[in-house]
Amino acid sequence: QYWRDLKSNTIGSEMKWTNVVVLKGGRDGTEGSEGGRQAQEGEEGEICIRGPVIMKKYLKNPTATEEAFKYEWFHSGDLGYWKKVDGRKQFFLKGRIKEIIIKAGVNVSPMAVEEKILESLLRVDQAYVVGIPDGRVGEEIGAVAVWKDKGRRIKEEGRRWGRIGGIRGIREIRGLSEFETPRYWFSIPAEKLPMTSTGKVQRVKLKEMFGGCAAIAEAGKYMFRVVVAEEEGVLEEARKMYNDRWRPLSADKKSWQDELKRKILIAAFNKETGRLAGWIRLIEEGKTAVADAVTAGESKGIYRNLKEFNGTFRRDVKFRKLHAAEINKYLNLGIDPVIEFHRKAKAGWKRGAKIVKAVENARPGDTPALGYGVLMEYPEFNKMPQPKVLAGASLGTQLVEAGLIYAKKEGFDRVRVLSRPVGLLKWVIRNTRKTRKARLSDSRRIGGSEG
Repeated sequence: QYWRDLKSNTIGSEMKWTNVVVLKGGRDGTEGSEGGRQAQEGEEGEICIRGPVIMKKYLKNPTATEEAFKYEWFHSGDLGYWKKVDGRKQFFLKGRIKEIIIKAGVNVSPMAVEEKILESLLRVDQAYVVGIPDGRVGEEIGAVAVWKDKGRRIKEEGRRWGRIGGIRGIREIRGLSEFETPRYWFSIPAEKLPMTSTGKVQRVKLKEMFGGCAAIAEAGKYMFRVVVAEEEGVLEEARKMYNDRWRPLSADKKSWQDELKRKILIAAFNKETGRLAGWIRLIEEGKTAVADAVTAGESKGIYRNLKEFNGTFRRDVKFRKLHAAEINKYLNLGIDPVIEFHRKAKAGWKRGAKIVKAVENARPGDTPALGYGVLMEYPEFNKMPQPKVLAGASLGTQLVEAGLIYAKKEGFDRVRVLSRPVGLLKWVIRNTRKTRKARLSDSRRIGGSEG
């Protein structure tokens, strides 16, 4: 009988000096006739206890006492049900009431989902399920996982995690319906789990940590959401993507982590594989959100063009300071792929970003751009319709559109971007050569006429 009860996950039956029931309805009786009604067999409710061995009140805490003792029962805060086994009532836990996920009006037990995840995914050492706010269904199901193989977790998270379901959730977890299967998946090192003083994981804290990671938008094959500091594997993949796309600039782990302490990273994930596909990074400056990097992990569109410019350059080479007229001339030619990318209309709007000014020494190590940045500004939100991510747009464009949606939702007035005139060096070199050739030709012509 012991092994049978253990397998069924029952918490047992009443002890000699206690009475246990499952009560329906709110503790304050606000659910009408449901308040204080004893649940029928198999019906979910709050597990409540009374008896001579149960405490009478909380010490010097009348508010907690009033909340915990209703209808002459002590309310445990646990959701559960009962059923008869061998003629006796056996009680079963579904989870803490405060932690229950309410998705489209249906209660989903985090403990039940966690149990099935651990049974199905052998690479996962610990799993904690939390509710992620969702405008359509109220709460979506999110799973926070700790990997067994800590040494390989960071390296393999982006690659292997995606293969087992990634952001969209694993499609086949034995014992879970599609409705119950987590849509969001997050990875966290065991040492970063929020713990109580008694060594229990605080799911409420986990919800606070990852609750802001709900989808900003979905379009085509991508889903866009905020990435939090605890997602080390995703952030490391983002850093590698940055170093690949932003040559000769690069970021080591420490500088990258320091940057992200004051910035927001919005990432695009492939909905089928869960793989990181690209990201946009925002920083708050008053009522303006400034994007200082947009990086897509695809070699097409703007990123194919960038390969022409991101060669290997000596960082110790010094270039003369450009006159304002020179850089303005370059920007107005409409030939720089990055500047023109931001100028194009996006988000369902009729126009894109306009140039505010060129910024000298914005990125001193960016040789292709001669260290210059170009501050550009997208239209103010109060002058434009609601931004949206367009399914037919390139990933780079969709990332900017997701950034616009996020910024408007968070109450910013506008989005600016510190862009990169990536073709400036080549243009200066080409023009210098032309000027030299012209001068040489003129000198020869003058010399010939004088002779």
